[in-house]
Amino acid sequence: MPIYDYSCRACGHRFDALILKGETPSCPKCTSQDLDKNLTLPALKTESTHAQAMAAAKRRDKRQARDNYWTQRDYENAHYEDDTGIKPPFEETPKKFKPDT
Repeated sequence: MPIYDYSCRACGHRFDALILKGETPSCPKCTSQDLDKNLTLPALKTESTHAQAMAAAKRRDKRQARDNYWTQRDYENAHYEDDTGIKPPFEETPKKFKPDT
């Protein structure tokens, strides 16, 4: 049961469809059966694509760590006075964690 990529000639909508034997696909947006089957390339996993994916994951994790740091810092500053009864001490912002502006 292959999945094909189609473009509707009537409305231009692109979609994927699982086509069983003997079925005729139709556009889910306008229900037209005037479709073009698009050529799709298989996904390849090589050393270079793996390295690119790992680099992207590291960048994503770094951004997430920075966001988590600031979220935790804001939470602690907001609740410090409530818990201790004194104002939070001045904390200099670490240069490597400055938010993007």
